Amino acid sequence: MTAGLLTLTDLAAEAGIPAPRLRQLAETGLPPARRDGDRLGYPPAEVNTVRALAGAEDLGLGTNTLGALAAGWRNGECTSTRRRLADAVATRLDQVQAEIAERNRQAVEAGSGTAAWATEIGGSASLSEDAARLQAVSAALTTAAQDGPCGDNCGCTAALAADTPDGVALRFPFDVDLAGTLGRLAAAEYRCCSFGSYTLVVDGTGLRLEVRMPGEAAGMLAAVVGLPATEVSGATDQP
Repeated sequence: MTAGLLTLTDLAAEAGIPAPRLRQLAETGLPPARRDGDRLGYPPAEVNTVRALAGAEDLGLGTNTLGALAAGWRNGECTSTRRRLADAVATRLDQVQAEIAERNRQAVEAGSGTAAWATEIGGSASLSEDAARLQAVSAALTTAAQDGPCGDNCGCTAALAADTPDGVALRFPFDVDLAGTLGRLAAAEYRCCSFGSYTLVVDGTGLRLEVRMPGEAAGMLAAVVGLPATEVSGATDQP
């Protein structure tokens, strides 16, 4: 660290982000380095920004979105940046759920028990983890502080640190064939793990598959929808 600037290694340590990952962010201009004489470094204020960037990147948000969010966080005005983050999370959640629906359709076409079926179901489980995380952040953003500066305790930071739920509610457009597929999957999971709750809802918003596990069986949710057992805690249900 020199003249008040942090080296990339120092910045990574302060933010709690692996240096190789931060280096990849730096290569895209996030965060931008500053020059002090003949040396490059990062102002200490970048610690909060890169920590938030890492959380947003974990949600699958694109580079352009990350750049816009980073600019807002640096400006210190949390309200508009929180809204931008909420919109980006909602868009990403729609994309993930559309991918899950498509994988389920492909699994049905491949036929139960085939190698292709296993591949598609495995991919769907991984995407379900993404959906659960996005839902948790979306729920936290709806109750986050509405004003104040960006920083350690702002609404964005709190939402990005939200716990992964012990339940997931996956939403899909209405489709008769998909409804049948989801119903069969829910029934098969119940036969395996009857202590869980598997609910398929068909209403004016489309299809919603809800999966929940009691706290002592949190690890089983990992098996059902791909959630890491060590991250399972409170439930959420967001559109």
